[in-house]
This record gives sequence, C-alpha cells and structure tokens, in this order.
Amino acid sequence: MPEGSTGGSRPETTPGSATAIPKNNKRRNLMELYPFPLPITPIYLPSITNNPLSWLVAGYAYWTAFPKLALFSDESRANQPSLTPVNCEYEYISSAIIFKVTSPSGMITLWRSGFFGKGSLSRSDPSWSTRTARRVMGVGTVLTSEEITNLRRQERMGFKNARDRVQQMELELRRLMSQETTPEKIIKERTAVLEAEKTKLAELRADLQKKPVKLATTPIDEEIREEDLQLVHPVTGELTQLEYLQLMPCEAVFLTLIGCLKVPALPTSWSVLQMVVSGSANCEELIRCIVYHHYRSLGWCVRSGIKFGTDFLLYKGGPPFTHAEHGIIIMQNQKGCRNTRWVDISGTARVVGGVKKNMIIAFVDVPEQDAYAKVVDGKEHDEVKLGVLYGLYKVTEVGYRRWVPSRNRE
Repeated sequence: MPEGSTGGSRPETTPGSATAIPKNNKRRNLMELYPFPLPITPIYLPSITNNPLSWLVAGYAYWTAFPKLALFSDESRANQPSLTPVNCEYEYISSAIIFKVTSPSGMITLWRSGFFGKGSLSRSDPSWSTRTARRVMGVGTVLTSEEITNLRRQERMGFKNARDRVQQMELELRRLMSQETTPEKIIKERTAVLEAEKTKLAELRADLQKKPVKLATTPIDEEIREEDLQLVHPVTGELTQLEYLQLMPCEAVFLTLIGCLKVPALPTSWSVLQMVVSGSANCEELIRCIVYHHYRSLGWCVRSGIKFGTDFLLYKGGPPFTHAEHGIIIMQNQKGCRNTRWVDISGTARVVGGVKKNMIIAFVDVPEQDAYAKVVDGKEHDEVKLGVLYGLYKVTEVGYRRWVPSRNRE
C-alpha cells in the first residue's frame, strides 16, 4: 500500500462531497522527516574532553567505525552499510537521456535526503500514489505537499472573494449615504452587515497567515472512472505504481560520484558523465554538472530553475523549509561560446525579482580543448579523472540586480 495508507474499505462519498481527515493529521516535524542533506547516514563519534578516558572511548569508536568510512577503494565505499546505493535506470527519449528511479524506497530516500529529482506525475516530491490511493481507494490520512498547496490556494481564493464582497458593500453603502432620500434605517442595517463582514474578513486574514493548514477535509471533485479502478490490483488490493523519480543528468552524475546511485552498465560516475556529455570542453551539459557540483559542495540544495527561466534554484534547506533564495544563470567565460543575450538576462531578472529572489550569473572559465582531451584520454582511475577534470574549470559568481531609476538614483 502507498505511504500513509491505513487500509479498509472506501467510505461512501458522492462527487463534490468531502472525505474527513482526522484532526491529528498535522504536518510532521520537518527536521525529523528530512534529517540529512544527502542520502548518506552519518556515523556519530563520541566527543573528546579533558578526561583521558574519553580519548580511549573515542579511539575505540573510531576504530570500530573505520571500515564503514569511505577512505579506501571504491569497493569499501560501496560495501559500507551507511551508504546504500539506490538503483537507477536510464533510457533515451527523443535523443535525450532520462535517469529514473522506480523503487518506492529509492524515491523516498533520494527525495527526503537532499531533495533529488522530481516525481513524474507530481509537482515536486513523488506523491502520486498517496494522492491516488485517497481519491480512488479512500485510504490514507497523510496530506502531501501538493494537497497542502491546493488547500492553501483555496484558502487564499476564499479570502480574496470575501475581500471583494466587502469592497462592493462599502461602495454600495457610500452610494446610499450620498442619496438624501435613503432612509436612516437602511443605512444602519447596511452598516451593521458591513461591520460583520469586516470581522469575518479579519478572521480569514488571521487564519491565512497561519502556516499549518487548518482545513480538515479534502474535497473529492473528480468522478471515479473505470481507468482508475484498473489501477487497483484485483487480488492484493494494492495500487499499481505508475510514477517514477526523474533525475537531471547532473544529479545522476553527482549521486554516482558520492556513491549513492547505482546505474546498470555504468559502474562509475565517469561513465555516467560520458553518457550525457559530448567530447567538447565547452559542452553545456558538462558545464551544468560542474556548476551543480559546485553549489552542492557549498551546502546548497540545488533544484531545476526552469520554472523561472533560470538554470538552477538554490535553497538553504529545501523546498519544504523555505522558498528558493537565488536563481542561477550559467554563462561560459570563453570566446566563441554561445551565451544568453543580455536582453534575455534582463527579462529573466525581471521575473526572478518579481518572485523576490536574487539572480546570480555563474561565469565558468572553460579550459582549452587540448587540456580537456589530455584528461579524458588519461589512464588515471575514473574517480580521480573526474576530479582532475572538474579542477580545470573555475566558477565565478556575479550578482545581478535590475536598475530601477526611481529606486536607485544614487
């Protein structure tokens, strides 16, 4: 059964009705749900104090944990219990390579530990099975982030409708008060009704400012179709999983490099990189992999920025914690490279600024083709070769801010 399901028969509902959700169904603590920034379980060692016994305890703990640490070969790193690689598949669609994780446990691991990938049938996290199980089978009490977003939108729409209604009532009251023939009784009645509506509007505004979703029902507006019933297995009663976690090529390279992803027939991160890049030093996908690795190594949560016309978005913790703070535009600092026009950058800056984010232009110094070919054709180990190749590139950030004459006169 999908995560959050409780089993049982489907309650009787009709289109447009609501399925009750228990009031104790609150959002779980985010730090408990997303404890690690990477899909790696850390090994905690005891602290060392002035007491000599603490040195012995710390030394023993370090010695017992030593085989689990990735300090030797790739074999020891792959066999350590604290780092279990997630199996990943790949296929070509319209000459583009797609990396996808199909196992439910692998999807949850990569999303909750670093927010990697995107659900193919969801807005962000792979929650299609949970949402579909509630809609088709009537089971499950855990609100997904997509459902929470929809509920918040319904709250905001209700507030806007109430605000428009109050404004119309104010205009009507002013019109009546401007007419000398309007009875005083009608004006008093309309004023009392207006004050009551303003009180309700203030309550709606206060509820809207509270982050936890207070709605305890999920409306079922869609009629159950025959195709929906075919998703449920007739014997086991489980929902057929149609969603997979799609990874960007740069995410697949990064996860393979740190040993958290295993791609069949591509045992190393270098082989994965060779699948997605061409033989040129200024390959766009290679530049994206380098910039992605750069910001991930600095502790940022890096997500695709196509929604706002940028290459990447940078989050401090991740999408469930905060909104993205920065939008990244990649430009190659090399003669003859095709870069974005400044007119397009100005338009992107307008969009990014409109959603209260900072736009950063990441200039990448591209090495000469001879230096690139020397590393690619070298006989070093694949992991060493990838590190040497990344070292040939240099990333420099420049903050871009739109100049507004009325605000930036000085």
